[in-house]
Amino acid sequence: MKNIRNNPVEKFKYLVKGSAMARNLSFIYVLVSIVLIYKMWGQLEYIIPLIFGVVLIVWYTLTHLMLRGIDLKTNNDIKHQFRIYKGQTLKREKYEFTVYFVWLVTIVPAFLNGNDISTFTVIKWMIAIYIIVVIGGKMFKKVKDNLNELEQQLLE
Repeated sequence: MKNIRNNPVEKFKYLVKGSAMARNLSFIYVLVSIVLIYKMWGQLEYIIPLIFGVVLIVWYTLTHLMLRGIDLKTNNDIKHQFRIYKGQTLKREKYEFTVYFVWLVTIVPAFLNGNDISTFTVIKWMIAIYIIVVIGGKMFKKVKDNLNELEQQLLE
């Protein structure tokens, strides 16, 4: 782990792998929504929000998580690739919270369908969504800090 901190190229590769993992997870989220659509087939009040969630996640993934212009196998002009990556990452910051929050709001009713919904159930889901949002915000802040640190290392 110490080797990654001292080597800006390895640190950059680590960040790109993290973004690739986020992209792959978004496809899993789409799959979860599609399974719920299949399960809820015939109940329009659940299907329409789920379809909206799928479209939103697919749009976000294709426009902000595809890592266009970054090829770590070549190691050509790592500074240029870093600038591209940093620009893409900072652009997605303004959408990420909203997209995933809306997606969560579209799937929660489908998960709760057929269950006895009590005040405790609602509070439990609100806490779960809040925890996910807080952890996501902290992770994004950490990525931004790593980007700034890496930029300083690349400038040296």
